[in-house]
Amino acid sequence: MKGGTLKHKHTLLLSALMLTALTSVFVGTGATAYAAEVCTHEYDEHIIEATCTEMGYTEYVCSLCGESYKDNYTEAKGHTYTETETQATCTEKGYITYVCDDCGYTYTSVNADETGHDFESIVVQSDCTHKGYTAHFCKNCGYEYVDNYTEATGHTFAETVYEATCTGEGYTQYVCEVCGYTYNADVTEKLPHTYEAETVEPTCTEGGYTTYTCAECGDSYVADVTEAKGHSYVETVVKPTCVAYGYTEHLCSDCGDRYVTDYKYPTGHDYVKEVVEPTETEVGYTKYTCQNCEYSYLSDYVTSGDGGYKDIEPEQPAEPETPDNPVEPGEPAEPDNPDEPVTPDEPENPDEPDVPDEPETPEQPTEPDEHTHTYILYSVLSEENKNMSVEYKCECGDERTEYVKVEFAGEDGSGIVLVPDENGVIDFSDLEGKYMLIATDDTGEELMIYEINLAPNTPDEPAEPEQPDEPITPDEPTNPDEPETPDEPETPDHTGDKEQENGEQEEKKTSAAAVLLPILFVLGIGGVVTFIIIKKKKSNKKSENKKENQ
Repeated sequence: MKGGTLKHKHTLLLSALMLTALTSVFVGTGATAYAAEVCTHEYDEHIIEATCTEMGYTEYVCSLCGESYKDNYTEAKGHTYTETETQATCTEKGYITYVCDDCGYTYTSVNADETGHDFESIVVQSDCTHKGYTAHFCKNCGYEYVDNYTEATGHTFAETVYEATCTGEGYTQYVCEVCGYTYNADVTEKLPHTYEAETVEPTCTEGGYTTYTCAECGDSYVADVTEAKGHSYVETVVKPTCVAYGYTEHLCSDCGDRYVTDYKYPTGHDYVKEVVEPTETEVGYTKYTCQNCEYSYLSDYVTSGDGGYKDIEPEQPAEPETPDNPVEPGEPAEPDNPDEPVTPDEPENPDEPDVPDEPETPEQPTEPDEHTHTYILYSVLSEENKNMSVEYKCECGDERTEYVKVEFAGEDGSGIVLVPDENGVIDFSDLEGKYMLIATDDTGEELMIYEINLAPNTPDEPAEPEQPDEPITPDEPTNPDEPETPDEPETPDHTGDKEQENGEQEEKKTSAAAVLLPILFVLGIGGVVTFIIIKKKKSNKKSENKKENQ
């Protein structure tokens, strides 16, 4: 065994030497390209997992030349589906959706027909201004349509005549007995007031005037104002006395108003002296008596000095105090003449209102209050539905009962006047063409001007709405044929795929063989020669060993 191995090694060595020599020859002669075709293949292994529809396999690719082949095929896994059911509706079929959890492949399968609509009908009766109809609503999906239109009934008016008064015009009121819609006509002018006069005479301090009051409505105004008369004073002079002031008194003979002027100081006493001599028993004295007012006092007491009487020095009576002068009264201000009463403006007769095309309700006399209502018109115009909603409100929240008037003036000079219904809606569905819309309040003031183009009317009796074609039943979703399980991939005998994959390799081998055969032939000869040489050497060695043993 050892000899065989050695022999093999010598053979390989010799072959390698000859191959090297031959390769050098080929390089020198331009045959290098053929030698390069020879590959010892070093394969990298790649495992491809099976999918729902594709088989798995192991692929081997040479890292040197790129040659590859496959083996170890495994079956496709097939789809793993999750099912979702969609219920049928009125117009659409029910179906089940299948979705592969692994690859997302999807298909559907119909499992129920359309349910069809389940209609509920509501009959809306016509009224004075609106058509009647029947509305049909599907209870399941909400689809709806309208049919069975009936004409509006028109208003049924009751007339009430209101006579003119001094505060308001007369008119005839027309009220619909069904819906309450109201308008006025046949307006007559207001009556004049029936005034009664009451005169207030002037006084010393206040002017006079005449009040005119209407016996019918109580309206009043003031006129014929006269000035105050002023006071009629009578003067009385009071002279001063010994102890009292004098003055002049002014007294009004009409109203008793009084004031005092011209004060005079008191005159003081004018005394006359009378001496009374003493007696044996009586004390003497001097008596002073005022000759104007008879006021008196005693002084200068004396005695006789006889009979044991002592001279008496009687206390002199104190000089009577001059009475305090009363405070000089100030001159009273001449009483102010009261402001002349303002003559109230003669009540203006309001402008006679224009007779409106469609007269508004005249303002009824109202009790004056602290708040004056200022009304603003709010409106929403819809050309599509041919109507306009109006709302007439004061900022305080109060709503007006009067309706605005809306006039439609056509290009040809024609015109029509409309007023809102009880809901504040102006319906102009009967109009078509180009109009100038002019909205005015009950005083004739323009509130809004708007140019509109109105499309032709919808026919009175709309055609029975076509029942929508039953939604076309969608073609039964073609259940994609259950994805065909691909034919069991033919297990390559390493011929099918491998034959194709190795086609090029075979061609390479063929071309390489053409070059290598001569080389191999030379190598073969070299090997034989080497073998003969080795065998000969071995034989010679055995002969030598034999000789030595002998």
